Amino acid sequence: MIFTLRLSNAKALVLTLMVLCSGQLALCAAVDLRTGAPLDASAEVALFEIPKRLHELDVLKQEVRSVLEQLPYLNQPLQYEGYGYHGGYFPILDGLIDEPRWTLDFSFNRNILLSQVILVPALDHRANTSESYGFPRRFRVSTIAADGSVNVIQEWIHEDCPDPGRYPLIIDASEPRAYKVRLEVFRGEVSGDREVFALDELYGVMGLSEHPCEHVEASSAYTSLPYWGTEFVIDQKTSLGLPLHVKAENAERPAESDFVVSFESDPEPDCVVELDLGRNRKLGWVALFPAQSPSGMLIPDYGFPGNIRVELVRQTKAGGRADGRMLPREWIDQEPGQNVVAFNGGDLNARWIRIHMGDFPTHNQQQTFALGEINVYRLDTLYPIEAIRLEGFPAEAEADVDLLRDGKVGGHPVLFLLDWLNQLQERKQLKRLLENCTVLGEQLEARWNSFWRILLVDIAVLVSLIAVLFAIIQGVLRRRHSAALRRQVNSDLHDDIGSKVAAISLASAYVERSASEPMVRERGARIRTIAADMHHGLRDVLWLTDAQTDTLDHVMQKLADSVRVSIPAEQLELHATPPGQVPSTPVKLQVKRDLLLFLKEVLHNAASHAHATRIEVEVALVGRTLYLKVKDNGQGFNMKEYESFAPGHHGRRTMRERAQRLNGVLTVDSSTGKGTLVELKVQV
Repeated sequence: MIFTLRLSNAKALVLTLMVLCSGQLALCAAVDLRTGAPLDASAEVALFEIPKRLHELDVLKQEVRSVLEQLPYLNQPLQYEGYGYHGGYFPILDGLIDEPRWTLDFSFNRNILLSQVILVPALDHRANTSESYGFPRRFRVSTIAADGSVNVIQEWIHEDCPDPGRYPLIIDASEPRAYKVRLEVFRGEVSGDREVFALDELYGVMGLSEHPCEHVEASSAYTSLPYWGTEFVIDQKTSLGLPLHVKAENAERPAESDFVVSFESDPEPDCVVELDLGRNRKLGWVALFPAQSPSGMLIPDYGFPGNIRVELVRQTKAGGRADGRMLPREWIDQEPGQNVVAFNGGDLNARWIRIHMGDFPTHNQQQTFALGEINVYRLDTLYPIEAIRLEGFPAEAEADVDLLRDGKVGGHPVLFLLDWLNQLQERKQLKRLLENCTVLGEQLEARWNSFWRILLVDIAVLVSLIAVLFAIIQGVLRRRHSAALRRQVNSDLHDDIGSKVAAISLASAYVERSASEPMVRERGARIRTIAADMHHGLRDVLWLTDAQTDTLDHVMQKLADSVRVSIPAEQLELHATPPGQVPSTPVKLQVKRDLLLFLKEVLHNAASHAHATRIEVEVALVGRTLYLKVKDNGQGFNMKEYESFAPGHHGRRTMRERAQRLNGVLTVDSSTGKGTLVELKVQV
């Protein structure tokens, strides 16, 4: 039987989901409950728990999608008139005023004691949008008791009410219950440089049944018929669409789901669909659901009669029919859109309900009658229709008459309006939960990916550091090994060649002293001189290869010592920077070699070729500049000859080459008979 899936069952689906996924829901609970905006909950999750939480979120999203597939959804709005109430435009105010800008007072039947109030947002039908139009931002909803006392049941005064979109806003009414509702709006929706307030519909709920409002009064209104008007806020026509459930997977095609009759000739003026309830029943509502086109296209008011009247016939005690009684509401030249057309039975007793129809619309050049479903109910009880009889319709229409009581429209099961509205609310909440899950999943994914990126970068940096450290250690070990080898070679050279040179020197000295012939003594002296030179050359080689002397202070000391060895003291005037004033800056082997050999070449030229009696030498460090300066008072030479690199002057060429390798500045100044000045400046 239809309507077996009521609100409690739909909620049970959501509650079951909460029980199954309580951990995941707790994870997604970091949302602003007033605005629905998600907060950054990813920071609350420990890094090592992210994969587990991502899996839980995937499971939760699958469960939510599964539940969403079982919940109804909003249909495409087909509302071409009766958009609702429009309060007009007011200028924007900076602050919140004390008095409302718009006030609406709604009155229901005095027997109605409201438990809920439902606000249906209006839409801007000028644009294809799913957002609400003119829904108030700051407002108060109150109930007014019979004695005139006012009870506030909900208010957004100090903060804006979240935009509900197309979804209705359901507000619970607290005790004491009343049949009047007051809506006070202090701030509407901002539209350009103005504020606007609009509302599609207001419903009242008592128990498990919705009730239409009977009267409404507005403090101000903008009227533009047939679109906007105060009475349209209680006309039971909204942009929400028909209250239908999700179509079952095995549902029949729309063409086979709704009752459709095409008249080949003009129908009778009064066609009747008679419903037999089996016995007298106290009637609440007779609801007519518009049909959907067999083509599946959304055709407004497809086959819906232009004139409808409802007649109630009671069964007498004798089993016969009493006189019929017409319900006060008549449907004349109206368009239902996607709304249920309901006639209030006024709690009258009746067994038969006779629905008189006429003025059928034309479709494909034939007058057509189409209806999706007929429901008869009171409160939350749907009455079964035992039989349906047609009057004024073609005989073949009787074969499909049960489509009027199959509980479906276009293959979609029919729902009570209140059930449908509540399930729409659940859909909205679950969609928000799904969105929050998605946002949280993206945040966790970003954290997890960022962690791996940082970890991989750290690993790469660590591996690089280890490789560099390994290379440094290997270099240090190689240098240590090389230094040890150099020390060993130096020691071997000193011990081996040095001892032999010393033996030669001693032997030559003995020959020089003992020989009687002058020529032999001269040759012995010559050999001793050569041996001494070999000894000094060996010491220079050992100094160059000694890594412990690869510092600037050792170089400066060696240069000064070389000057003292090369020039006799009576001819020498030496100016050298004291060793304590020279830093221990590292010096490359090639620099050591070029500086030493450059100075020895200059000293050799001054001592051997210049025939000088006085040689001034300066070995100085000024800042980071090393100065080597040799000046003699010898015979000098022609600078043109020096610059021409004439054959036989290889020493001058090597001096320039060494100066270039040192990136130094070489200055040579000489003239015949006036001595020579050689100066080298090197940055160290």
